[in-house]
Amino acid sequence: MIQSAYIHVPFCKQICAYCDFFRCGYNSLLANKWLEVITKEIVDLQLTNLKTLYIGGGTPTALSYHQLECLLKLLQPSIDAEGEYTMEANLSHLNDDLLKLITSYGVNRLSLGVQSFQNHLLERIGRTHRKEDVLPTLERIHQHGIDNISIDLIYGLPNQTLEMWQADLAYAITLPITHISLYALTIEPNSRFAKEGVEAAEENLDADMYEYACSFLQAHGF
Repeated sequence: MIQSAYIHVPFCKQICAYCDFFRCGYNSLLANKWLEVITKEIVDLQLTNLKTLYIGGGTPTALSYHQLECLLKLLQPSIDAEGEYTMEANLSHLNDDLLKLITSYGVNRLSLGVQSFQNHLLERIGRTHRKEDVLPTLERIHQHGIDNISIDLIYGLPNQTLEMWQADLAYAITLPITHISLYALTIEPNSRFAKEGVEAAEENLDADMYEYACSFLQAHGF
């Protein structure tokens, strides 16, 4: 019996400089065709009583309100009432209407691509939010009843120092979140960074960032 499922939404409003996942720019007609195909796949699989369901991407919140509602309505019967139901989201998309929608269909965990709290690094990698957007968005999410929140952070970014990384981690532990995913930047062949000739961080710096994060976060309950 299938107990877990991952649904990949391959659309983004803006492509990040480091990304080489299977994704493309959002197009309404293409997204509608994708919905038709994914609907058939989900119906054929007859998913029921899933313990975990994860909607990732891409950016699931790049879908229109109606398209996202169609997907959530389709998946609603599949998840166990006590299951963990996660959706990835872009901070700049999470207004009250969207949060009401996703909670009404049972999503109980959000994964947010924060990536950094350094505004110049966020701009460099192509993210559309800024540090000052993060806490208000987290508070809004809690107001809508989702208390299980994960954030992504990236280390080894171009011109990112160990001190910047330490500051990001120090700020992260003050936020109302339950989980942090850490990623070392890799320069993927088809990413914008690769095309620009950006080089990966020096190995010793990468290692120092990783080791510091492990000890620091564990000391603070992560």
